[in-house]
Amino acid sequence: MKCAEWEKMKGSLEAYSKSELIELLADLYKVSEEAGLFLGGRFDQSPVALQPYLRKLKKALSADLIYDEVIDWVTADRVISNYRIASGNHDGLAKLLITYAYEANQFTLEYGDIDEGYYESVEGAFQKAVDHLLLMEQQGEPIASHVKELEDIVDSTSDIGWGYPDTLGDIFHKAFGGAT
Repeated sequence: MKCAEWEKMKGSLEAYSKSELIELLADLYKVSEEAGLFLGGRFDQSPVALQPYLRKLKKALSADLIYDEVIDWVTADRVISNYRIASGNHDGLAKLLITYAYEANQFTLEYGDIDEGYYESVEGAFQKAVDHLLLMEQQGEPIASHVKELEDIVDSTSDIGWGYPDTLGDIFHKAFGGAT
């Protein structure tokens, strides 16, 4: 949306009463699945609000190669971006980022060796999860259970070659050391 369009809408919204704004949000919730997901993420910080995001993320990251399905990286990235904008819930975002890395890693464990671009995408997702946990730690939020999940991902790659396990291990150990 262009800035001028938003400014025009913003001016209109400022004229609305509180009850009119609530009615507008209710209508938006009804007509758009994405808007409903966003509003749920914004106003409900419980684990329940995270579930639709997790479902969408897992769906985007699963593909059945027998049926020529592919991983939908764009949708997976959009799910995380939308949750980040909607919620601001650090723990929920950590769960999404770790789920992203986990599901993408599971795909290679299930289907075997994939191309370099795939591994670079998974490594990038893993790095984002690590970076987010380090931010949470700086803010005094608990991360131990999340760190264990990342360590489990690293451990699951021990039988994969081509440097992928080394890269995940290096990222992990640089951030968290050898023990969780």
